[in-house]
Amino acid sequence: MVYFMADRYYFGFRYSGITKSTLINGRGLRVVLWVTGCEHACFGCQNKELQDDKEGIPFMKDDFNHLLAYVNKPYIDGVTLSGGDPFYTKHREGMLDLLKMLNEQMQPKKDIWCYTGYKYEDLLTDPVAREMLNYVSVLVDGRFSIFQRTKDVSEHRTIPYRGDSKQRIIDVPASLYNNAVITLYD
Repeated sequence: MVYFMADRYYFGFRYSGITKSTLINGRGLRVVLWVTGCEHACFGCQNKELQDDKEGIPFMKDDFNHLLAYVNKPYIDGVTLSGGDPFYTKHREGMLDLLKMLNEQMQPKKDIWCYTGYKYEDLLTDPVAREMLNYVSVLVDGRFSIFQRTKDVSEHRTIPYRGDSKQRIIDVPASLYNNAVITLYD
């Protein structure tokens, strides 16, 4: 939900930073928005400092404009939302607004990847989370388990873009269309 504060919009969530280009958090060269707030507290989480939703800085309209400027560079393939958890229950309405605005203003259209500790099937049961999925291209779902993590570079090549072997990389548009989970990279 976008809140109006004087001449500025506040999206209702906080973030810790924006990575301007990375090859790790999804297919191709990507921009990553690191949001704060996560209720999963996965043992061994690599981003433990992003679990507290009071950490970071409020995501404002100016921050959106900076994010969009990075994403719209011709050499960028898409944007990734990670954290924390972009589907954190307290921030879903603000994240939905962000997803809608990205979808409308990315030029040309680019894909949106999202990492979450929630299972895809559980997100379908929440109306706001379900609507958020309409704007996500790829969802990496499921809680991280340090006991099932990728252990070395050679294994990571067979399990791309996820922290452990049980997390799924889901083609969201195909999954919504087929009413079944369609995974990538299996």
